[in-house]
Amino acid sequence: MFLSRVVISSRDAAMHKLSDPGAWHRQLWACFPGRPDAKRDFLFRVEHREGGLQVLLLSNIRPTIPTWGQWQTKAVAETFLDHDFYIFQLLANPTIKRVVRDEQGNRRKNGRRTGIYSMEELKAWIERKASDSGFKLVQLQFEPPVDHVFLRGPKKVKYTGVEFKGILKVIDHRAFQDAFVHGIGPAKAFGFGMLVVKPVDFSANNKEEL
Repeated sequence: MFLSRVVISSRDAAMHKLSDPGAWHRQLWACFPGRPDAKRDFLFRVEHREGGLQVLLLSNIRPTIPTWGQWQTKAVAETFLDHDFYIFQLLANPTIKRVVRDEQGNRRKNGRRTGIYSMEELKAWIERKASDSGFKLVQLQFEPPVDHVFLRGPKKVKYTGVEFKGILKVIDHRAFQDAFVHGIGPAKAFGFGMLVVKPVDFSANNKEEL
């Protein structure tokens, strides 16, 4: 795996029309040329900083550096995912499939997936995802959800984004590694789901940075 950090000014981002998650996805996809039949095998998140943006990109192969932005890329150490405790951040798109019934009250087969706004349901969602991903939450903080609205072709689309952060303890390293590589939750093509982690050694009060 390779982790890239990309810094770009607001002016350059506007010049390259990097105005929404769909545009970012297209530009980042172009950093892996020569694979017309490949499926998306990278995760990313866009962070707004003073005067510009920072993008984190996790990929299976080393990206081809484009002409825009300042790039730093390095391989993820083989032992990076072997620790027991991590500080984490996760910009997720929590959703739930609501039960939809017809006029007679019968349940339809395909419920519509919608964003979660209840703080109680959000806590239950991240705890469930943590369990599925091989870790438990030692500390957890998150703010109320924020709607991300942008154009997808001619239509406006809306994704609910929630920034979860805290400390996790790995219970199942194989499941944890899978979550790190493949992300957590839906809408990964639009900048959600990348699990950003930093090991922390409580016994020595020592932290190892990626």
